[in-house]
Amino acid sequence: MSSSQAQVALVNMPFSFSKYPSIQLGTLSALLKAKGIGVECHHLNVRFAHKIGIPLYESICEKRALFGEWLFSYLLFRDNPKRAEYPRVFKPVFEQIARESGQPISFFEEMATRTAPQFLTGAMTGIDWGQYKIVGFTSTFDQNVASLTMAKLIKDLYPDVKIVFGGANYDGEMGLEYFRAFPFIDHVVVGEGEVTFPALVTHILSGSTGPCPKGVTYREQGDIRCEPNTALFTEFAQTGPPDYDDYYHLLAELGTEASRG
Repeated sequence: MSSSQAQVALVNMPFSFSKYPSIQLGTLSALLKAKGIGVECHHLNVRFAHKIGIPLYESICEKRALFGEWLFSYLLFRDNPKRAEYPRVFKPVFEQIARESGQPISFFEEMATRTAPQFLTGAMTGIDWGQYKIVGFTSTFDQNVASLTMAKLIKDLYPDVKIVFGGANYDGEMGLEYFRAFPFIDHVVVGEGEVTFPALVTHILSGSTGPCPKGVTYREQGDIRCEPNTALFTEFAQTGPPDYDDYYHLLAELGTEASRG
């Protein structure tokens, strides 16, 4: 599907593993396309993995202590003193990663202050985000800060684009708190998205001004609203296989670029 037909973008940011596709994006893409809604999946995690080297990227994905979050924190939290304190507080983490990768600690400091910000700004200019009505981010483990930063960049430049978040990092009270803390997020899908997200997309694209579907946060006269969705999705046999086309097309594109040098 060409970009001119797509109304929805689904985004997978670092540090989600690059060696396999996102089942979240694949499932939601398939569900939306089944409804005739144009969608494109942007696997920016894969692009960043190829930028810094896949072995190093995958090793960072396996780390915890929020190391991957810190690497993408410069643009969004550059004035937060905790960002500057992180290398000292988590010095053993830095030392371990430096030792395993064979890179000095300064290499990762430069990745945080130059490589990651340049990657994000490159993603902003390389993709026409303004063509979409909705940009959705899935967030699990250490891909939250990269996703939030990318979302803010998009919202600042294209304020009419609806920014939606979902995933394990946005389940339950966490989703509500992120929604309160970051006003550039228009909606959070709290809980399962197989039914809720397509319903939200239809709600937005139709121009509806009524309450959002159950399981979706929204703002109304300064208040945060969210009617819980207690139903669990069970119709897996009727959804069809996940749509991984964009993931494999990207791998083919990157492989071609690599073969050309």
